[in-house]
Amino acid sequence: FPSHDTLSYPRTVAAGYDRDREVITVVFRDGTFYNYYEVSPVQWQAFKSRVSKGKYIYQELDYHPRGPANVNSIPAYARQSLYRLTRALQLKNQGKKPYSGSKKQNTKRPKR
Repeated sequence: FPSHDTLSYPRTVAAGYDRDREVITVVFRDGTFYNYYEVSPVQWQAFKSRVSKGKYIYQELDYHPRGPANVNSIPAYARQSLYRLTRALQLKNQGKKPYSGSKKQNTKRPKR
């Protein structure tokens, strides 16, 4: 498994499974939507139960047919909103504050 720094992990933000098509769609931290095909319900359950989704992808799903998901029918604002919501929930569950996009202002008064 490739080495990594802890600031860029977890790599996955959200995932869903289409049982009829046997497809896992993963949303990565960089906003990429990616499909893994020919994934059985048992493999989907195994994916969900893993602490390290990236490791499971690397060890198992990368051997399946895969490719970027076609998200053309989802408006860009909806994809961005989905990403922000799921990432904020992920950070909350880890006990971290979500990044707001702006630097925190220094609100302390200067000493006299």
